[in-house]
Amino acid sequence: MYKISFILIFNIVYMFAHAEPTTVSLKDAIERAKSYSPDIKLQQQQIKKIELEKRSVLGEALPNISTSYTVNNFIDTPVISGFSLNSKYEKTFDFTVRQALFRFGAITSGLAAAKIALGTAELQKTLVERDVVYATKVAYYSSLLAAKQLEISNTALQNAKQNLNLLQNYFSSGRPPQGDLIRLQADIAARKSQLEEAKFNQELAHTQLRTLMGLNNATSILLTDEFDTDFIPIDREVLRRDLQENQPQLRALKKQIEYQEEVSNIQKARTLPKIDAIYNVSSSDRSDTEIFEQDSNVSSSLVGVTLTWEIWNGGTNRANYNKAVVDKNLAEIVLSQKKINFYHNLTLK
Repeated sequence: MYKISFILIFNIVYMFAHAEPTTVSLKDAIERAKSYSPDIKLQQQQIKKIELEKRSVLGEALPNISTSYTVNNFIDTPVISGFSLNSKYEKTFDFTVRQALFRFGAITSGLAAAKIALGTAELQKTLVERDVVYATKVAYYSSLLAAKQLEISNTALQNAKQNLNLLQNYFSSGRPPQGDLIRLQADIAARKSQLEEAKFNQELAHTQLRTLMGLNNATSILLTDEFDTDFIPIDREVLRRDLQENQPQLRALKKQIEYQEEVSNIQKARTLPKIDAIYNVSSSDRSDTEIFEQDSNVSSSLVGVTLTWEIWNGGTNRANYNKAVVDKNLAEIVLSQKKINFYHNLTLK
C-alpha cells in the first residue's frame, strides 16, 4: 500500500517537474491579464450597477401599477354623515395606476445623470484596462530582459572558465603566474554570483508576469516574442496635442462635473411639488354577521390628478441640494488643478 502511494506521488511530482512550459506571446499575455484582472472585473460590475440604476430612474417615468386587498374588523360601527352603516366586517380590493406628469426635471436629470455616470464608468474601465496592458507589457519585456541578462551572465561565466583552462593548459608543465591565476579565479567567482542574481531576476520577472495573468507560480512559461528593433518616429508636437485633447483623467473629471450638475438638478426638483395622473378602481364587500359574508357592496372607479408637495421635512431636501452644489464646485476645482499640473508637466517635457 505504501509502495503504491509512493509511486503515485513520485509520478505526480515527475509530471509537474517535466510539464511542457506554457508558450506566451505578448498578445496572449495581455489578453490573459485583461481576462483575469480583478480591477477590470470590478469596473464591469460597476457598469452593470449603473445600468440598473438608469433603469430604476426610467421606471419613475413609466406607469406605476399597484393593487391591494384588505380585510377590516370594525371595533366601532362606522358612521358616515350621521348614518350608521351597520357593518362589522369589510373586505376591499383596490387597483391603482399612477403616471408621473411633472417632476420639475427630476426624471430628465436623473436619466441624464445615469447616462453620464455610465460614460464615466466606461471611461474608468478603459483607464484600468490601459494600466493592466501597461503593467503586462512592462512585466513581459522585463522577463525578456532578464532572460538576455541570464544568457549574457552564463556566457561570461563560461568564457571566464575557458580563460582559466587556457592559462592552466599553457603552463601545464610548469607553475602558472599566481597573480593571473588569482585574478581569473576571482573573475569566475564574481561571474557565478552575477549568474545567480540573473536567475533570481528572471524568476522574479516571470512571477510578476504569471501573477498578472492569473497563472500558478509553479507554471513554467516560455516567451515567444522578442524585443522590437524597428520603431516608428514620434512627432512630439502631435503627441502633446493628442494628450491635451484626449487625456482620459481630464475627460473623467469633466464628466464628473456634468454628473454633479444633473444631481443638483435632481435634488432641487425634490424640493418642489409632484404632479401625477391617477386611475383607481375599488370594490368593498361589507358584512354585519360573518367575515366572508356579503350584505352590501360599494364599488367605485375614478380618474384624477394629484399634487403632492413635501413642504418641510426638517431641511433634508435643501441640505441635499446644497451638498450637490458643493460637490460640483469641488469637481471644478479638482479639474482646474489637474489641468494646471498636466500642462506644466507637458511644458517640462
